[in-house]
Amino acid sequence: MQSLKACKWLCGGLICICLAQALYIYLASEKVIQPTRVISSVNVDEGGAIYEVLYDSGGATVPFIYRYYLLARQSNMGEVLERVKMTRPFLVTKSTAAVQSVMQDRVKLIVTDTIYDYNNIAFYKVNGKIKIIKFDLDSKMP
Repeated sequence: MQSLKACKWLCGGLICICLAQALYIYLASEKVIQPTRVISSVNVDEGGAIYEVLYDSGGATVPFIYRYYLLARQSNMGEVLERVKMTRPFLVTKSTAAVQSVMQDRVKLIVTDTIYDYNNIAFYKVNGKIKIIKFDLDSKMP
């Protein structure tokens, strides 16, 4: 009988430890990262722009991250920071100033550091029309 009572206490204790650890993991998990500021904007096509947005909320051990978004032109940078929270970037990198040249519906990008995510096509909507932009990426490690 003693071993059955001890087993129940042991199982109850292990369940409490697991629940406490799950709660800790949930509370300590990574929060939604907020954009810091818009570094640059480059006009594309007739109504779009590429916005380079800095994310530096990682602390001292995490490098600056630059995310590049293709959006319809915004009137002020506050609107851009609100829109990028709901939009997926086409380029995520540690490299700044990636946009080199813009030609009609094509953009030349040069990245000289780590690339975390990249899509070679993005689109934006202006006046009810969808505009598609293609990206040519040239990546070089320093």
